[in-house]
Amino acid sequence: MRKWVVRIGLGVVALLSLAVLGSLALVNSGWFRAELERRAGEALQAEVKLRDLNVSPFSGSAELQGVTLMRRAPDGELDLSVERAAASVAVVPLIFRRVEIRSVRFEKPAVKAVVPLPEPVPAVGSLDKLKEAFSKRPKEEPGPEWSLGELKISGASLEATLTRSSQGPIRLKLENLDYSAHDVAPDSLSRLFFGAEFSFDIAGGGRVEKRIGALRMTSIDMPLVGRLLAPGGSLHFEKGTLDLVWEGDEADLRIHGLKLSGRGEFLFVPVEKLVRYIDSKDGNLHLRLKLGGLESSGDLDYLLAAFWNGMWEAILQEAAPDVKQVIEDKATEAVKGLFDKLKKKR
Repeated sequence: MRKWVVRIGLGVVALLSLAVLGSLALVNSGWFRAELERRAGEALQAEVKLRDLNVSPFSGSAELQGVTLMRRAPDGELDLSVERAAASVAVVPLIFRRVEIRSVRFEKPAVKAVVPLPEPVPAVGSLDKLKEAFSKRPKEEPGPEWSLGELKISGASLEATLTRSSQGPIRLKLENLDYSAHDVAPDSLSRLFFGAEFSFDIAGGGRVEKRIGALRMTSIDMPLVGRLLAPGGSLHFEKGTLDLVWEGDEADLRIHGLKLSGRGEFLFVPVEKLVRYIDSKDGNLHLRLKLGGLESSGDLDYLLAAFWNGMWEAILQEAAPDVKQVIEDKATEAVKGLFDKLKKKR
């Protein structure tokens, strides 16, 4: 899903950039608009149409109106419409091959996409997943020098159908999406999420609001979350909703009416054990964590202890006999110290 969003953004930004750099003689002419449609269509392997454009080369600004894009390919389908898109680029830095984008703004973009998803990999143990995660090393590849002062999206909608041959389609519809981010560069891409502010409604119920230093999620459907994040896994969310409030170093998560099923283990904890615990709570969990003061709720204490014990049990099963006792003693001492601190803070 993230790859599709990046592709959409890059495609429209490329369209705006081509417009900004149009020749002075042909700028704002019908021929230039047709040429822009043709070149953008070839680059994006899509049918691109523009109702109108207005380019100011000396100021480095471009405005497109009535943008539509239609793409049909084996790797998915995409229909995009944007009522208005505008960009402003600093002209002088272009001479030195540096792209300084002052701002990019989209008004009322509407996206409809059909995205084939890869089949879920065969289930593996949590220890194998942990080993794989620590063995990966990110590749650092030099890229072009650029910066983005402001990215703003207002009144957007997204309809996505995620398909996988082993299960039925997942339909996701987001409405009233507003988004803004500032001062983004290759070494600060995390600002696109952590430094951004956004909000949207999920069709059928649910809302997400993100502000600087705070995240609020309301009435999020747990089965949808499970199908998106853990398809074909050992744990299945049959029903339930979640509410999350995260402000600063404190997170408060409440899960209502949760019903689980599955087999095997999830994060080192036997699924049957999780099911029994959640059923004993009537499907209602309260997970609270305050990092600064090392405070947590009873439900979170239980889940952390189950995870920790399960993880060390898996590790000790693979450890050499002569080091098992040393590892177990050190781990037990560390866990006891942590939970003693938690109890004292209450």
